[in-house]
Amino acid sequence: MREFFVYGFKYRGDIGNKSERTYDDRRRQIESWLGDYMSFKQSSSGKAQFISVDSREVVHNPLYKAFKSSSFTSNDILLHFCILDMLSESDGMSISDIADRLHSEYFDEMNQDILVDEKTIRTKLQDYAKLGILTQKTGARKKQYYSLADNHLDLRSWFDAIAFYSEMNPLGVIGSFLLDKKEIEGFESCFWFKHHYMLYAMDSEIVENILIAINERKYLGITTIGKKKQKNKKEVCPIKLYVSTQNGREYLLCHETGGSGMIFVRLDNIVDSSVKGKCDRYQEFENEYESNKAYYWGVITGNAKDVAHVEMTIRVSENEDFIVKRLEREKRNGHVYRINDYQYKYVVDTYDAMELMPWIRTFIGRIDKLESSNPILKKKFEDDMNEMYSMYLGGDGSVV
Repeated sequence: MREFFVYGFKYRGDIGNKSERTYDDRRRQIESWLGDYMSFKQSSSGKAQFISVDSREVVHNPLYKAFKSSSFTSNDILLHFCILDMLSESDGMSISDIADRLHSEYFDEMNQDILVDEKTIRTKLQDYAKLGILTQKTGARKKQYYSLADNHLDLRSWFDAIAFYSEMNPLGVIGSFLLDKKEIEGFESCFWFKHHYMLYAMDSEIVENILIAINERKYLGITTIGKKKQKNKKEVCPIKLYVSTQNGREYLLCHETGGSGMIFVRLDNIVDSSVKGKCDRYQEFENEYESNKAYYWGVITGNAKDVAHVEMTIRVSENEDFIVKRLEREKRNGHVYRINDYQYKYVVDTYDAMELMPWIRTFIGRIDKLESSNPILKKKFEDDMNEMYSMYLGGDGSVV
């Protein structure tokens, strides 16, 4: 799904050293999940497959389907239903009792040879206990007993919260699984999203490992893919997970082992991750983040000599309090000051003043003054204004 959806349209010739059969297998697998969203285009290079989704017409993220498929053997599915059926009428059974009853009351009645040893049954029970499907208790002589886990939560009363969480949270796939539960089938979501950022679904497993490493203060091993598709491995100490409200992109703020400071890594460039050992310097890195976060506007980091000062004075007419509220709401750091009844000033110190330019442009027509210790920012703004006037007035149109 990354290859088709994130890294661009794919032709058969783009699959590298993989066989055409691998390409077809992967394509059919994606089509089984996302058949309604698969498209293609024909060109001189061949037929390119791609995923096309209109977020205005989608209530539930279709990419979650990739997490809801699994390969299994006939014995896996057999044990699943038989064990749950058996334990539904029991307060707790030992592994040996479960194995005996499986053969005497289930397998022997099927009139076919079913070979499942006690070790396989024990492994299945332990896996289900980790998943929370079963409860595991230790009895006399350290004997293990298993029973169905209690579930008294009324998910129906949480439906709206789950529906919103499933589409807005980086780990929304958890909410999607909850929505599939039988007790809330038939409920309809009241949420529709104008800007529906669905790509983060494919990074769910990476986000999980990041949050585990942050919570347990451990190192994280990551494998990233570069612009030329080369893979790079590095060990980092994860500090924060940043999510853009403008484009939905996710970034990991971390300290690379052997590095000199904080860096941002785009999550959709991380293709693999694993939680490593304890980070003894975690508090040091966290303190570094706390002292520097006031200077982060976007995903550029730096040090004291990189900090630039920016001041933007805007004009606000009567009954335009919404402009002031927007300043307060959208400023990621810095401060807003009232100069007089019709003027407000936004002041900020940041590592990369140029990152503010797209946001500053949204106030064109209201900006009375723009000053910065970074001369490139002011010149860029003045050049943009001159170019705009030239377009409207024709000729030079210079006002600066």
